[in-house]
Amino acid sequence: MLDETPTIRPDDVCSATRNRSRPAPNRLGIASALLAKAQAVHRDERAFFAYGQFTAGDAALARFYRRHGFTVHAPGEPVILPGSSRHRDVGASPLLGEQMFSRPI
Repeated sequence: MLDETPTIRPDDVCSATRNRSRPAPNRLGIASALLAKAQAVHRDERAFFAYGQFTAGDAALARFYRRHGFTVHAPGEPVILPGSSRHRDVGASPLLGEQMFSRPI
């Protein structure tokens, strides 16, 4: 997780719109900044766990989520939160062709 949220300038996001022959630059930290902000918002709301899904086999996304401390589950594997003596287990299953990522926040 990032200690500081990088500044994202409109030019960083919109370069592809201004010049369609030139793709937007990669590796600017935009996705990392968005992920850090989403986790901060959820922590502020007292959430304790984050999960999501992405297209199975996308090695770049799997590396991205691992780099940010997420567990990347095998394709088709659900995310299970263990229950307690008073609450049963809960979980989420990925859609067909998707795989899950999760971590405490």
